[in-house]
Amino acid sequence: MARLFEIGMQIAIHVLIIDDEPLILRALTKALVRVGSHIVVTALTDADKCIEIINTQSIEIVLCGVGMSSRVTQETLICFQQHSPATIRCILKGTSFDDLPWQADEMAHFCLAKPFTYTQLRHVMQCTQRLLNLAIAPELKNLLGKMKGLPVIRQQVIQITNALSQKPVNFEVLIGLISHEPLLSSKLIQAANSALLGFASETTNLQQALIRVGTSLCRALVVNSEVQSHYQKILSNKLLATISDHSFARATQAKVFAKKAHLSSQSQDIVFLLDLLSGVGSMALYVLVKELNEGEQTLLSEELISVYILNLWGFSEQITQAMLLPKTLSQITDPIIAIHFLAREVVQTPEFELTEGDVQALENLDLVVLIQELVTI
Repeated sequence: MARLFEIGMQIAIHVLIIDDEPLILRALTKALVRVGSHIVVTALTDADKCIEIINTQSIEIVLCGVGMSSRVTQETLICFQQHSPATIRCILKGTSFDDLPWQADEMAHFCLAKPFTYTQLRHVMQCTQRLLNLAIAPELKNLLGKMKGLPVIRQQVIQITNALSQKPVNFEVLIGLISHEPLLSSKLIQAANSALLGFASETTNLQQALIRVGTSLCRALVVNSEVQSHYQKILSNKLLATISDHSFARATQAKVFAKKAHLSSQSQDIVFLLDLLSGVGSMALYVLVKELNEGEQTLLSEELISVYILNLWGFSEQITQAMLLPKTLSQITDPIIAIHFLAREVVQTPEFELTEGDVQALENLDLVVLIQELVTI
């Protein structure tokens, strides 16, 4: 299989477009070339040539049009999932998944509804680039690529996350978008009134709740709410509630540690977000392990799967790289990641105790204040 090569400072992304409309192929090729010179495009009208392409080239992303036939699209995605699982799979179709006679989210990482925009294409390419840069072994990327039931981000959620990233935030636009998501609205107001934030008065006002919660935590709640809604089709409500409680307990513990260590407000938000979003991977892990043998299962963790999904959902490398945890505290060189690690250990293992190596690691990271805290837990 051909190896990746570099153009300038960027790794080349080889894109395969499959559609039976030559005009669509030409238009997509032009649009992708505009994204960057590192995009290398191969266009096909004949999906039967997929295996030949897979066997001779390294394909980072396949864009598959539904117009040629839903059966052909399904077979093409299955082909890539089985024979080139690390390839990112993107469906090009109508307004939603609803008119497909099969479960698109069993096989797709992205779904772009026509007429899709240049901005949407660029987003898919940027997320693919981040996954290429992700510092995990190729065999793990293959395992993750086999995952079924992936939560494919909805356009409405993309609009909300885009609105949250604006500087300054346009609250009128943001509230208009969130108000159409009742579950998310209630979770935001609940979070704003939680003891963790410590406000003296209660709020039922969505704008005030957004101001209290802040954009980082709001984005985490958006993702958590969306992923939980997706997995309600697959996992029991009891299990989902347990996962949600566990990830919130981790996030709360992480924030407590960050405050005691006198980390900045921004760092406190990051550790809270990391542990809250670990629940995303936990939900997906329950589904994925059913497809794997015992040896493959031991290679995976909820943090690793969270990283994979959060990359697909457009989170920054700062967040996704910090989500990954090594086996021991002594391997960590960043206080944020150390607190993320400790929050997981304390919540998952009530009898957790620091080793001599852990104590030395905390001293090296100027987190001595946490040593006594952990000894007395």
